[in-house]
Amino acid sequence: MRTKSLLLAKNAPRKSTVAILEDPGGMKTETFAKLQARLPERIVEEAIRGMLPHTSLGRQLFTKLKVYAGPNHPHQAQKPEELIVQTIPGGNE
Repeated sequence: MRTKSLLLAKNAPRKSTVAILEDPGGMKTETFAKLQARLPERIVEEAIRGMLPHTSLGRQLFTKLKVYAGPNHPHQAQKPEELIVQTIPGGNE
């Protein structure tokens, strides 16, 4: 399955994700808001997948990526720190 993920802060209400399946009539679209409510980690995964090389090395690297929605994860022994991402520069002032 191929997916395309489009993400811009001010255009998020108009954006959608397209999944193209192999069977006839298999084009499925989902709005950004619905995808964010259903699978918020998928948005980050698709953004990172687009930044990786589109070769077998990129696919291998992507299998090592772990994204969790929320602060709970099974890696408590590593003491990870929270990362605050500001999508709009100067937007929180």
